[in-house]
Parts: sequence; structure tokens; C-alpha cells
Amino acid sequence: MATTGKGEGFWAEHVAALRASGQTSVAYANDHGLSVHALGWWRRKLNASVPAGAATTATAPKASKFVALKVSSPMLRSPSGVTITIAGDVRMQMTELPPAAWLAAVSQALRAGMR
Repeated sequence: MATTGKGEGFWAEHVAALRASGQTSVAYANDHGLSVHALGWWRRKLNASVPAGAATTATAPKASKFVALKVSSPMLRSPSGVTITIAGDVRMQMTELPPAAWLAAVSQALRAGMR
């Protein structure tokens, strides 16, 4: 790879493009035919020469892949009651939802009794 004779301007453009691409240094270097070691060296050199705070204001923040989710409290009581079907043929009618651990124990006991 003939990237050793390039100047600071060449590397500054690649470091900025790397930052904007969101790629790893290795992937960016491979895509652009650059030496991974030289890119890393120039990235460190150029980042060290940027005054504190300037790098964060010059680059746009990355978009988050997280989505805000609002969870409301579950409805434990239903005016009409709750009907639970376990193993396809056992139906239980209750005034409120039982604890999940209790349901799991009932389901396991029913499966053991069917064997």
C-alpha cells in the first residue's frame, strides 16, 4: 500500500471521513487501500492536536438505535375476570391474575400428570 508519502491534509481528510463513516479503523482502511497502522497513527496525532471540546462540537452525534418505551403498570384485576388455558385443555377462571411462578408450577404439575 503506497500511503506512506502522503501529507497531513491527506490523512486529515481520511480521519474525518472515518469518523463520519461509523466504520472501524480496520474496515475503513481496507475499503480505501490504506495502512491500518498509518491511519491509526494519524488519527491519534490529529485528535491530540485538536483542542479539548472542539472535536465534540465539530462532529454530529450518532443517532441512537434505542427507542423510548413507556411501560404502564399491568392491569391485575379485570371486571369480568380472567380465563387461563393451560396445555390446551385445562381452563381456569379467576378474578385476578395469579403470580407467574404459581402458573408455571401448575403448568409443570399438569404436564407431569399427563405422562
